[in-house]
Amino acid sequence: MTLVDLTHRLTPSVPVWPSHPFFCHEIVESYDHGDLACNHSLSMSEHTGTHFDAPLHFVKGAAAIDSVALQTFFGRMTKIDARDCGPREAVGVERIKTFEAEHGEIRAGDAVFFHFGWDRFWEDPGDHPSFLSDWPGLSREASQYLLDRRVRIVGSDCLSLDCFGSTDFPAHNMMLEAGVLIGENFARLGDVPVFSFLITLPLPIAGGSGSPIRAVAAFAKGAHSNTLSSIAI
Repeated sequence: MTLVDLTHRLTPSVPVWPSHPFFCHEIVESYDHGDLACNHSLSMSEHTGTHFDAPLHFVKGAAAIDSVALQTFFGRMTKIDARDCGPREAVGVERIKTFEAEHGEIRAGDAVFFHFGWDRFWEDPGDHPSFLSDWPGLSREASQYLLDRRVRIVGSDCLSLDCFGSTDFPAHNMMLEAGVLIGENFARLGDVPVFSFLITLPLPIAGGSGSPIRAVAAFAKGAHSNTLSSIAI
């Protein structure tokens, strides 16, 4: 069994949505200060780093992250290669249908992730990192197609599932209204096969609109088909 960590490390330089607080990791107790233990305080948004959006993030009165059923966080992951998408391009239905024609249909309950390759910009040095601008996303029509397939999670390696510059956020509104979780800022999607087993757990933040997660993909060596080896959890 091969395990791939799909999670970005949390550091003070982690990219954040413009209106969200920066990640802060500060010393509370330190051996260097003569303390008997090491301890740090954390300050961040619920949507820092690799994370899930809960329905509450865009839908008033909808489910918070602590009320999402545990089985949602485990199951088959389908990865669609979209690295040829241009800046701000919205993935259309035809790309998904082409994928299904080659690999098999997306199943009800799948977690579907789009591999844009955007995580290559995560640690871009510069005053205006590429990660924070011009990313591609999901169109309204593609969002509806996936909802018709009854998926459980949709995500990507970008800052948002909607294209950069979107003002109506169709993917967010449609997915979260339907109770489908959104995964953002995933890493190393290029290191996993088309189908794998996704293992994730968010923090049970009471009333949380989302949560940072640790995400891991598991697959048998040489996995390439639309069937997975049995994985017990």
